[in-house]
Amino acid sequence: MAGAVFTGTVMAARRVEGDPLDPPPPVVYTFRADHIYKGKSSAEFEVATNADSAACGYNFVIGSRYLVFAAISESGLLAVDPGVALNTSLCAGNLLVSPGDAPLGTGGGLLSGEPLTVELITALGTAHRADAKIGT
Repeated sequence: MAGAVFTGTVMAARRVEGDPLDPPPPVVYTFRADHIYKGKSSAEFEVATNADSAACGYNFVIGSRYLVFAAISESGLLAVDPGVALNTSLCAGNLLVSPGDAPLGTGGGLLSGEPLTVELITALGTAHRADAKIGT
């Protein structure tokens, strides 16, 4: 279950240090958020994921905008503690969305030009600007 859901653009990525003989350590992505659908309002989020898609890691691309579903609790998927509160995986439902900073709607949204489903937009609920003060 996602503890944070937001749209944001990937600004940076860093690999967590780890033992070279162990599985690859996770990658922590920094997002500049534009809209928050669930969770604390923040202009920036750090989200960890495994480095490898074979280990359920999600390969975010710097400069691209995503709808991110991130868990707050430990997933059990990360071999090394990345030291950040949020994590996500390949199966979390993350979507590559169109650039910009508008809230998502049914008139478009996916980078492919396909519309988002009414069911997804309804489930997301009302978006809040990332700089607005909202509750958790």
